[in-house]
Amino acid sequence: MPMAGIASTESNHAKITTTCAIVAAVCAAVGLPSTVYCGYAAWDANQHGERWSTMSLPSHYDIAFDLMIGSSFLLLMTAIVWLWRKRKIRRIEIFTPTFKAEIYRAVCGSKLPFSEDTHILFKAMGRNEEFEIDVDILAEIYIVNASSQTQYIRELIGFVEIEGKKFPLQTQSRFYAYELNGQHYEWCLDPTPRSVNSASDRRSNLESLPPIITTFPVTLEPKKPLYGWVKLLASKINPDKLKDPSTYKFVIRDSLGAEYPITPTRRENRGEIGIKAISQNR
Repeated sequence: MPMAGIASTESNHAKITTTCAIVAAVCAAVGLPSTVYCGYAAWDANQHGERWSTMSLPSHYDIAFDLMIGSSFLLLMTAIVWLWRKRKIRRIEIFTPTFKAEIYRAVCGSKLPFSEDTHILFKAMGRNEEFEIDVDILAEIYIVNASSQTQYIRELIGFVEIEGKKFPLQTQSRFYAYELNGQHYEWCLDPTPRSVNSASDRRSNLESLPPIITTFPVTLEPKKPLYGWVKLLASKINPDKLKDPSTYKFVIRDSLGAEYPITPTRRENRGEIGIKAISQNR
């Protein structure tokens, strides 16, 4: 059940609790005198040396006995219903996440120009394990506050898990890539299909990556979504160890320190990650 349904579920539970309380009061009002009355009948029969039996009760005792049994049974069923509803509410609160978060893709890019050629050279020399560089990891993420209350995101945390060990990633505030011959470059989105041969056409369509969050902490209203990209840095690592997307793990940490996983989700991606020169006017 979505978090939005908790408020209405709690409201229904309050109504059922009130109804159960009324039924319990009626059962007590009817059942207690009936129990006392039947108890008196048993005591009176014992005083006269008679064996007490419901089969031989006068009509008014018989009615009292039926009321006692019926009210006791109804009281038991009322308690069962109330406890079941209370447990259901608790189960919803435990298993319904505050945030619904999805990661559509994670792409790694070297911060060293011509790193692929250098890597090939290291492999040719049999020194692949020695090749370690800084690598940017760009993640496309969607987050929505699934609760009925305002929530606060303290930070986004990322790490890679390699050979059973976790390596933390450093969150970056800009999509800066590297500098080459005095020109600075940044990561961008290239929506143009690879079939387009004109380099000028491809460059003209390059888009800046929208950041999902620019500053922390973030206030997120109920049902409000966030969409965009985040850049994280993996320091001194072999790029081959980052080829498997399942090695990336991302979580949201809220203002109270609780963590919520960002779940990988498959969908048709728009464009590819590319590089564009940063304008000198920026």
